[in-house]
Amino acid sequence: MIEIESLKKALARLSQRRIEDTLLAEYGREVQRAILAFKNGKSDHNESSLCCLFGFDTSEVRRMVEVLSEIGFLESDGGIYRVPDLYRADLNIAHGKAF
Repeated sequence: MIEIESLKKALARLSQRRIEDTLLAEYGREVQRAILAFKNGKSDHNESSLCCLFGFDTSEVRRMVEVLSEIGFLESDGGIYRVPDLYRADLNIAHGKAF
């Protein structure tokens, strides 16, 4: 039987590897900065909270959301942008709304 602690540790290691080996290694500095901006924050955002998080205007945020969604770092649900569970552990992202 697999214990819950073992699953949590495995998810944390997988989260770290996916962020470091895939997302940060394969994409440019702008995407890297955007991903790291989520560190120690909340999982759910709207355009306004992303403008504050990135320091971008609305059109730049929309462009970055499109990129982050294409690479799987953000999921969209009716104007709410959510970081999937897979990426939360390594970036210390808490479940909840940033707005």
